[in-house]
Amino acid sequence: MIADDHCEFEPDGIGWTCRLCGWQDRPHPKHPRTTPTIKNCPAKRAPSPPGEKPPIPPIPSPPGAGTHLHRLVRAIIGEDIEPGCPCRSRIAEMNARGTGWCRDNLDKIVDWLIEEIDRRLKQAKGKSAGWRLRLGGIDLPGRRLVLRRLVLVAVWRAERSSGG
Repeated sequence: MIADDHCEFEPDGIGWTCRLCGWQDRPHPKHPRTTPTIKNCPAKRAPSPPGEKPPIPPIPSPPGAGTHLHRLVRAIIGEDIEPGCPCRSRIAEMNARGTGWCRDNLDKIVDWLIEEIDRRLKQAKGKSAGWRLRLGGIDLPGRRLVLRRLVLVAVWRAERSSGG
């Protein structure tokens, strides 16, 4: 038998409130619900044995060059990760291999960006692609230079955030 560790909600007129921990569940006005959200109740957690400290959560590592590049692309071009694109794996690869690898493989990363821009433009054919994406898709002489600078800014930010 599995112990029930969910909140015990009571209606409060606006939504529901857990009678044990006091957490309030409020439905969105555009999406009304008739049942509260299932939530693990902190009041039902087993207490730690006396003298034992709760585990310390690991310190999150600073974002890598791939994460910084993704943030820059999203801010400048306005594009985000889409289902089916290789962006997540490329971001993870850049983060895992480090800033030195990113500097050594700058042209490879720029090729990834151009490949993805071209793929998204072909996918948007017949639809309205954003002007920033269309501008990135124009094969201007300085396009590779601009994308190289973008990758270098991401590498620099990753080095700065990691303290190295």
